[in-house]
Amino acid sequence: MKRCLALLLCLPLLTSWSRAALAQSSTPQECIGEKPWVAVAAQLPGPFADAVRSDLRAGLSPSNIEVCESLAATGPEPLARVLVAEVPGGRARYSVDVTDSVTQKRVGRDLALAQLPADGRALALAVAAEELLRASWAELALRGVHSPQTAAPPEVRAVVEKSAPAPTPPRRYVALGARLAFERFLGGQTHYGADMFGAVPLGRIAGGLFAVGARRALSTQAPHGAIDASGLSAEAGVSLTFFRQRGLDLGAFVAGRLLRVAFEPEPAPGVAARRQTGLAFVSRVGLTLAFGSPGLVRSYSALGAGLPLKSFSVADTGGVVTGASKLELFASTGLALELP
Repeated sequence: MKRCLALLLCLPLLTSWSRAALAQSSTPQECIGEKPWVAVAAQLPGPFADAVRSDLRAGLSPSNIEVCESLAATGPEPLARVLVAEVPGGRARYSVDVTDSVTQKRVGRDLALAQLPADGRALALAVAAEELLRASWAELALRGVHSPQTAAPPEVRAVVEKSAPAPTPPRRYVALGARLAFERFLGGQTHYGADMFGAVPLGRIAGGLFAVGARRALSTQAPHGAIDASGLSAEAGVSLTFFRQRGLDLGAFVAGRLLRVAFEPEPAPGVAARRQTGLAFVSRVGLTLAFGSPGLVRSYSALGAGLPLKSFSVADTGGVVTGASKLELFASTGLALELP
């Protein structure tokens, strides 16, 4: 009975000892050369050094990179050599030095681990070594591959790709500004004026457009005098940006424009005439260009063509003289302040 009780009390200790022995035996000191590998030399007590290699192996194994102290037989040179050592005279201070065979660089780092428990220091040293390896290999993304001789192993390229931060989409802003505008209707009217306009982002490339403004028209000669015109304009639409680089944005848009036109006749002596007011509605398509540093004052321009879905014209002695009708050609340019 006493023996059974003693065995039950010792069973947890035996189990933990067997697990530790298994973990130590599963940590190879030599690589067999089947995978790219990193050589880790640790000037530390044996179990501590094995724990550093084991933790570093866990970090690099998803990239198919082995971690050992040496190579069992003739084989490829290691991707890098890592030396982990305790700083003499220091209180739990360690140095991690990496000599990278891929980039031909040497990097190092000192760590003070006195505040960490003893069983967590191996992981901290392994993480530091992995960070140095990834930082050294990250140079490959900037250097590029110029020849097969300078190409890094695919395992290293995979590490670089995983370590590279995902590209963030450029930030988009609300734009508010003023612009000069010009329109030419093939039905006879030529308008010029100014708008208050804005652009609102609706997604990564989509945006909303709006503008309100006033117009004057060039005088049009009629059989019995001349016809002037003025108007008020309101426009709304959506845009898609298809090119964005170095402060230059190019896009396309569709919009609808409502135009209230007032025709003001200047009749010849003895001729009666009256002022006429009406509405025209134009469907527009065009291109947009924005240039300047995003988030500051930028120039905005647009050009395109419109098709009147509802026209408004005036006549003299039964014949149409001029109007906001037929095909419209337009252009505008101005400045806008971009707000977050």
